[in-house]
Amino acid sequence: MANPTRVNRTYRFRIYPTRRQRLALEAQLGFACDLYNAALEQRRYAFRAGQRVGYVSQCRELTALRAAGDGPPQMSCSAMRSPLRRLERAYQAFFRRVKAGEKPGYPRFRSRRRYDSLTWDSAWSIQERRLALLGIGHLKVKWHRELPASAKVCTVTIRRVVGRWYSCFVLALQVPAIPRRTVMRAVGVDLGVQNFAVLSTVSSFRARAPIGLHSATYVWLSDGFRGASRGRGVGKKLVSCWLDCTSGSEIFAGTTLIS
Repeated sequence: MANPTRVNRTYRFRIYPTRRQRLALEAQLGFACDLYNAALEQRRYAFRAGQRVGYVSQCRELTALRAAGDGPPQMSCSAMRSPLRRLERAYQAFFRRVKAGEKPGYPRFRSRRRYDSLTWDSAWSIQERRLALLGIGHLKVKWHRELPASAKVCTVTIRRVVGRWYSCFVLALQVPAIPRRTVMRAVGVDLGVQNFAVLSTVSSFRARAPIGLHSATYVWLSDGFRGASRGRGVGKKLVSCWLDCTSGSEIFAGTTLIS
């Protein structure tokens, strides 16, 4: 029998922060964006000066920054290191593309409007079915399914999508490996609005009520979005309506959709 394989899967849940919690999340996201841009500028300046600055040295400087009291109150060290880890991954991807002869794509500065996620690898817990984050509080979570008891939670990411907030749990799971002699036919899946899903075998699945209720609104907004300008909020409403559709499909399918 084949040995089990370790895989990572993401479970996404809708969260409902209070006004105070939302302001605390936005403050930490803004500080993380500033920290990302400052770390990028430091690396660029060090490269021009012939010096070498990496993730470890910047984490050491972050310790002195926290000792000086900079940043939002009670923001955890894990959350402050999140933009540094993101910048390190961006540089690793940059050097990998350079080595492969592809278009390099040097890391760029981020705008606060587009910096919408923050990751914790520690300093979080689940208490009374609420997500507790240091400096944020106890967040109300819509648990549309349970986390596997045998899984190990690696990281928790808070993400802002069109004014809505989500928590993404990255889990390490042990799944049985598929024997090599087993041949499985690949099938493509396309999630839609009128139908829940259409397979490459021309089979389709009808949508439940959550998708059907929003389908007409989505079609009306998409028609207005293609035509002349109907106002600045049409695009945002279109994305919001699509999230309503996909939230229904999450519960229906029992799978997680990642934006």
